[in-house]
Amino acid sequence: MTKGRSPKSNVTKLRDGNPGRRPVETRKKNDSEPPDCPKDMGADEKIIWQETVEELERIGTIARVDKYQIETYCAIVARARRLRKFLSSVDPLTEQVRGETYQTMGKNGLMIRQRPESAMLQRDESAIRAWASEWGMTGASRNRMNVGDGQGELPLDPTE
Repeated sequence: MTKGRSPKSNVTKLRDGNPGRRPVETRKKNDSEPPDCPKDMGADEKIIWQETVEELERIGTIARVDKYQIETYCAIVARARRLRKFLSSVDPLTEQVRGETYQTMGKNGLMIRQRPESAMLQRDESAIRAWASEWGMTGASRNRMNVGDGQGELPLDPTE
């Protein structure tokens, strides 16, 4: 349970005239160079890298030391896109869309089971949300970090 009101963002304080007269924290713009894209990344991951680095530069939450974290984020997003594509593809044996479940016949009859790819996709989406929150790529995390203008955020759905 939280105590008291949640803090106002600096933008709100400046807009309302800062009635408390306390100094408004001004965040220094991150002047560090963005990291270079690793050469061993796949084509899909390089596209995600460019999109991510541009957005992080715009909101000012990127530094050179984030290279390996961004590389991990890009790999997870690329894998999530591949898994989503696999789950929506047609199985050549049954000629049906694979979906998130499959059927097996056991001693108790027909059983519907979750595909391992579906569980992998759920873990990847959870990791994507965690990484996006870490860098201020979601509305709530930007408010906590007092960065950005709240527009142009990266979608949590990596297929968009």
